[in-house]
Formats: sequence, structure tokens, C-alpha cells
Amino acid sequence: MDPAEDMVLVVADMDRTLSREEDGFVVRDEVATALNELASRHKFAVVTGRREETAMRLAGRLRPTAWVLEDGAIVLYGDRRVVVAPADWGLRREEILAQLRSRGYRCSLGKVAIYVDGVPSDPPAGVQVVPNRGSAIVLPEGIDKGFGVRALTDVMGYRGKVVAVGDGENDLAMFEAADVKVAVANAVEELKRAADIVLSREDGEGMLELIGMLEDLPQLR
Repeated sequence: MDPAEDMVLVVADMDRTLSREEDGFVVRDEVATALNELASRHKFAVVTGRREETAMRLAGRLRPTAWVLEDGAIVLYGDRRVVVAPADWGLRREEILAQLRSRGYRCSLGKVAIYVDGVPSDPPAGVQVVPNRGSAIVLPEGIDKGFGVRALTDVMGYRGKVVAVGDGENDLAMFEAADVKVAVANAVEELKRAADIVLSREDGEGMLELIGMLEDLPQLR
């Protein structure tokens, strides 16, 4: 049997899944070491709403197989960089940003995303609003973490099983692209209800728990 047939792709959110708020969301060394070892046997990708520069800073010693950034808009794999946005998004984004600020929302920008302090109740047409624990990311319509995971598997040419791990509402879209859905113990209730497995431990400790049980998951046989 080709060893690649036994390979699994684990995709995981970053904040409150790999890292703790108490640590300033920096991935602890023991978690990074365990995940780097996992990536040597399987494939491991971080799927986060963070901007690239922030994600890399918070990663510490973590060296995943790939990154999906800005909630699905940017894929980094090896020397490949895929940025997904319509040709007119730059102009539309400026208009949307002005609308949101005129309504009192505090906003900042990534390469593609608009980061909003709060969740817009009446967003402009043709955009994707991804809420997460009281804030939101505004993206071109159709882009979310699930889209990003599917884009990553296309870039990788990967056709095996996908295990998704998360904690927040924006991870529901990632679950839609996964064969096995896993929630850490500190996940929101909505995500726990959608999960196949709810871990007993929180944040990075939950990831260590999952690594210990990964090889024996019946869903991967």
C-alpha cells in the first residue's frame, strides 16, 4: 500500500484551539513540538482568521504543512500563495469599509478581509460576514474557512481524509469541508453540537489530546 494512503490532513483553528488567551494567543512550545511531529507523519494546516504577519508571530515554533489565513481568503503551501478575491474587490472593499465606519463600527484591513469590532446587523449585499465571539470578518461572498480548506486540498492535490478542529462559530464552515469534526472543550455550544468528537481538554491541551487518539479514530479507517 502507498504510505500516502494512510495520510490524514488535520486542519485547526488557532486562537482558543491551538493557543490560549492567557498566553496572549502564542502557541506554547510543547503544543508546537507535538504538532510539528504530527506534520512529519501526516499533514497539518492552521486555518485562522488572523492576518499573515500576526499568525506567524503567534505561531512561535510551530511549522505547519500549510496555512489558510483571513478565514479562507489566503492559502500558503510551500512556495505557493493563493489569494482569493474578485477583481473588483479592492474598490468594493473601500466602499464597504466606509459604510461600516459611517455606522460606527471600528474596522481594520487584511490583504482581503475587513475586520469588524462587532457583528454588522445589516451588511452590504454580496459579501460574506463571518461572526466569531462578538466580532466579525467581512469577505467576498462565498469565502469562509470551508472554502479555504477546499482550496488548500486542491493546491496540495490531497484527496484523503480531513479532520477539522475548532472552537468558534466561524469554524462551522470548516466542519463542512471535513470528514471528522472535532471541538475543543472550550468551544461554543453551537460548534459542540455539530462536532463528531468533543474533547475533554481546552485549547492546545485539547490538541494534544486529539493527537493521542488520532491513529485510533474509527472514522479514519
